Amino acid sequence: MATIQPNVTQVLVIGGGVVGLTILRTLTCDVKIKGVVLVEGEENLCSHASGHNSGIACTGVDAPVGSLERGLVRESMANMRPWLDKMNLPYRAVGSLVADWEESEGDNTSVMKKLSAVVEESHIAGDCDVVLIHDRESILKLEPHVNKAVSAAVHIKGETVVDPWLIPMSYASHAVENGAIIKRGFQVTEVSFDSSSGVWKVTSKSGEVHFAKIVVSCVGNWGDEMFGKLKGKPAHFVNKPRKGQYTLFERTEGMLKRPLQPVPTDFTKGVFVFSTLYDNIVCGPTAEVQENRLVAELDEATLGVLKETGVVRVPGLVDKKIVRSYAGLRPATSERDYQFQLDAKRNFLSVASIRSTGLTASLGIGRHAASLLSSVFDFLEVEKEKEIRTTSFKDVGEFIKEFRERGDGKVEIPFLGECVVTHPITQTGWGL
Repeated sequence: MATIQPNVTQVLVIGGGVVGLTILRTLTCDVKIKGVVLVEGEENLCSHASGHNSGIACTGVDAPVGSLERGLVRESMANMRPWLDKMNLPYRAVGSLVADWEESEGDNTSVMKKLSAVVEESHIAGDCDVVLIHDRESILKLEPHVNKAVSAAVHIKGETVVDPWLIPMSYASHAVENGAIIKRGFQVTEVSFDSSSGVWKVTSKSGEVHFAKIVVSCVGNWGDEMFGKLKGKPAHFVNKPRKGQYTLFERTEGMLKRPLQPVPTDFTKGVFVFSTLYDNIVCGPTAEVQENRLVAELDEATLGVLKETGVVRVPGLVDKKIVRSYAGLRPATSERDYQFQLDAKRNFLSVASIRSTGLTASLGIGRHAASLLSSVFDFLEVEKEKEIRTTSFKDVGEFIKEFRERGDGKVEIPFLGECVVTHPITQTGWGL
């Protein structure tokens, strides 16, 4: 085994969203690689795509059967609830209902064909508890407040409502507890590879430098650009950010239990209507391709359509106020599936095109990345006998109390210190 220089990090992860954080945790706590470092350009973790998603751990019903995405979603979801329990994270395992809400009246032959296809694909993928509900009465027993025009729906039992901020923060906390290092405010501007020593030099905007044997790129909407820098030639994929706008209704406890979603297409899962853990009903996201990779602007006309969509599916929302709207940019690319690219000669792994299922597939993504790295790079120093420690989070009610008492948008996270709560769903749910 080659000797690792003391000032050279074994693995440097670039990007502090949910993808980077799950890989950091897996390499540190499961593979037990010594001294893994993650750098994040912003001052706060989960500042971009991971801070503006839906907060639903899903089954990947829209991902193509046989795709890497669907496989990693399934692997992740098989381990998600044990992880949530282990870390004392809140969740609501309620399943979801898929229906063609806008075409529920009249002849429903085409609707039934679409729904039957969802069931068939789910069964092929291994999600055999997905069932088609043929009658209105059964649907209304599950969700009494949905539009009574609905005639049929697919019940996807594996879907789970989660807190979208606490999950990635739990990955970060667990990693740091067991020896990983996270550096925030490290905006990578230059990378260079010394082929003779097999070492990367990674430089930040401020001139700070890290040396590493292996670099893992998890930079979301800048995935193609970073791949080009690491590979030394253009990426085979192009990032095409997809804006998702959301509206949050005031708290409406008991009005909706399960997420309501349309029949997915090749382009998008469609607009969901769902209740958060904190009883705000959310309507979104949209799927709007744009060039800007950083700014997701809200559009009043679109927000109005979202509100109408919510009212169509749950008529009782007609008198409820909108208390918050937000938008995020999903890191979609020109490729339909996840893009994991390992370069054994230049010692890097690029993880890209994690469009909208990053949170859901995060545990699977971490394991897949670790497997790829471990299968190729035999010089990694692994502490096989290291005892992994796990400190669970305090009850979410205590986080809410702290958030409200502090009033500065922060809470204390074990081993991370004060952290800004970046996700609108969590911010709104924890607020007064």
